[in-house]
Amino acid sequence: MREEILNNLETTAAAAAFFIGFWLVNTIFGIWRNVGLRREGFDPAKVRRGVGQAGVLTCGLSLFSALITTYPYFLARCGVAVPDEYAECFSSAAILLLFIYPTLVYMKDAYAKLKEILSVRKEEKSSLGDGKQERA
Repeated sequence: MREEILNNLETTAAAAAFFIGFWLVNTIFGIWRNVGLRREGFDPAKVRRGVGQAGVLTCGLSLFSALITTYPYFLARCGVAVPDEYAECFSSAAILLLFIYPTLVYMKDAYAKLKEILSVRKEEKSSLGDGKQERA
């Protein structure tokens, strides 16, 4: 039981690392887009809110994963038989699915911001190229 719980906690940590990684990429691209391209002022309160939100989601999802992992063992102690293969499948699937949606949301947002950053860069290069041709 302990070994399975530790394995599931490792999986949870890996899933949380991907979530935090994509959140960080999304945040960095958002700062660059807002400050560098849109010329909006930098708002540290917005970053603090984002850090708080990511922290709460990571802690909450990790705790939820740990509870899902241990719940079949609790049921077994109470006399409810849960086949081992069901318990393993349920806990592994739940751990991954809990982190997939929020990770995909941040991945999608980061990709959209990157596309916007790159399209602005492409427009700047083409306008610079046009300006050089006019001067010549």
